[in-house]
Amino acid sequence: MRVDQFLYLMILLAASTAYGAEMTSFAKLQEARLRNPQAEIKATHLDRDWLVDAADDDGDVLRLRLTHGSLREGKIRLLRPRPDGAVFGSDCPEYIGKLPSERTLRDVSTIGQLEKLLGPGTFGFHADQIDDRYHSGWSRVCFGENNEGDLVYLSLSANYSIGVGAPIGTPKSVEGVRIRQGVLRPEKLGDKEEERIYIDGATEFANHEAIKAKRRMEYPLPLRQLIETDQYPGDSDLQHLAKAMQQIRNSPDPKLFQQLAVRMDDVGMASLMEKALMDRHGLLELKPWREEQWRVAINACIDALPETSGYARSKLVEQLMELSGGGRIEFQDGDGKGGTSIEFKQVEHGMSRTFSGAADPPPISETQVEFRHRFFQMNKSASDE
Repeated sequence: MRVDQFLYLMILLAASTAYGAEMTSFAKLQEARLRNPQAEIKATHLDRDWLVDAADDDGDVLRLRLTHGSLREGKIRLLRPRPDGAVFGSDCPEYIGKLPSERTLRDVSTIGQLEKLLGPGTFGFHADQIDDRYHSGWSRVCFGENNEGDLVYLSLSANYSIGVGAPIGTPKSVEGVRIRQGVLRPEKLGDKEEERIYIDGATEFANHEAIKAKRRMEYPLPLRQLIETDQYPGDSDLQHLAKAMQQIRNSPDPKLFQQLAVRMDDVGMASLMEKALMDRHGLLELKPWREEQWRVAINACIDALPETSGYARSKLVEQLMELSGGGRIEFQDGDGKGGTSIEFKQVEHGMSRTFSGAADPPPISETQVEFRHRFFQMNKSASDE
């Protein structure tokens, strides 16, 4: 071990003593990384759990109990794993050493500057185009020492934008930063109040599963059964959901599609309908629809249009438009507030869509007739080929 590494380790061990014996596990992870930068330590229980009250810009407090530590590819993390193996971003902060000041973080102007200060983060999955710019998000969860020598948990999220068609390497402009942070401290062994307030991953998992089970009871069958499959614990490879969706394609129940249609404004319902009808990007690797079963599913969706309103109707029409080849359509919103126009255009990597108001939309019965005609023409064209 080099002299500078030895001195650094002594500083870490001194910090361990300052925080108490509960820092031993963290110091061991640091020591292992100093001895061998390629060393790997799978997630193991810490000598003591780490607790944090992390407050955001609005004063909302997230209470965490971090129970495990790991070392992989030279990166040390504290973790709050769940029984199904999942670890959320907020539950696995990465150690980055000295933390920049809050003022420094709020003064940044580009995502590149944030990455230099905090390391690589996570970009949002989706980007919205507004005028001539794309808008999305970036986030980073980490921990390190502040100027007072405390270990601090830091979760930062940033909104950014970049010009449409901008060359590769163009800086992404930060348009706002939100910070959640709090001082990490070791648990007090045997403290029942701390055990009640700061729960581990297993307890949180059990609580969430109970809440989800209660909420599922609000949905009718067969939709409730599909939601339960979609929420199956540990199904990260979507095998259970894929099997259920294939069964739906093999034998579609009109009632299921009608139940989904009228609840498209509930969280997750539009996504389930999309997976059932489209399997976008082949994510579930489903076998193609057979024509007879396809007609059953599509007709059920069209039949359900009068029972929908607002966002649910808009999402259903949007999906039916995409499935029928795009174009333009006007329809009543169903909530007595007028109508909506949706226009789909084919672009290089799919379809673009434009939404606007419609002053005099046709009755929803005419919208149903138009969709039946669209899908009839599609089936006719396919049979003529």
